[in-house]
Amino acid sequence: MRDDLHYDQVRYFGERVKQLVVAGRVEMVDLMNGIFDAQIPARTTMSVSVDSTDYETYGRIRAFWSADRDPAPTSHDQAQSDVVELKSRRTGWPLLGDDGRPQRTKDPDARDGHRSAHNNRASGPFVGYDLTLGVNTRPYGSKTTVPNYIVSANLTPAGSHHAKAAQPMIDLLQARGHTITDVPADRAYNYAKPELWTQRLRDNGIEPVFDLTKKQRTPKPGPIHGTVVIDGTLFTQALPENLRHLPAHSRDMTVEKHCQDPGLMETDQLFCRAGSGAVCCAQ
Repeated sequence: MRDDLHYDQVRYFGERVKQLVVAGRVEMVDLMNGIFDAQIPARTTMSVSVDSTDYETYGRIRAFWSADRDPAPTSHDQAQSDVVELKSRRTGWPLLGDDGRPQRTKDPDARDGHRSAHNNRASGPFVGYDLTLGVNTRPYGSKTTVPNYIVSANLTPAGSHHAKAAQPMIDLLQARGHTITDVPADRAYNYAKPELWTQRLRDNGIEPVFDLTKKQRTPKPGPIHGTVVIDGTLFTQALPENLRHLPAHSRDMTVEKHCQDPGLMETDQLFCRAGSGAVCCAQ
């Protein structure tokens, strides 16, 4: 690290980088990941936690959402409605973006998204981007504390598929020679189709770590008479009733409390042996 740089030199460098990005000569995502990769300490293995945060656009919103015609977005996995019918005759907004999604500002790449409540800000729709970050965390099952720092990032239009936005970051880290043991993520990723997240990670030798949704915890009739499906795993009706309902983790539950609960322990051990994604205290 040089200690003889002047503030004007740093500011000029930042302005020059901005000019290159605006001119399309440098890709912002590649620039971010290049900086992160240059600072990642040499490690044999790492665990990477992923999550996204909202990043609002600079543009003023020129067409707000209407609950009856144009509800606030929560997912863009489904096809969009006809945006042409949603235009205001007075303003002509929103426009129809190149991707078929509504464009509500002069920022051509910003799209509708939904963000969770944070601090004093209520949850709801916004226009901008999803900034997905990968952070170095302690490998699952390890007791060694590691520093938490960003190792990869991706910037996508708000409302983009979370798993599709995070997977390229994992692929990039592996391509650069980093060995990833596991990837903890919240339910927004766990609920994606297996080929887009959990199975894709396992195919690359990475173990997904996540909690289950209420729907996944609920037993369902199996495809064959006398069977039951729990969290995508097929069992016979011989499965004891006390193992058919997966206990949920409370927000304030400590690891010690979790592993001391007999019901949680035997359920976790059963599903670990079955190859499910449930957290396993037996490890």
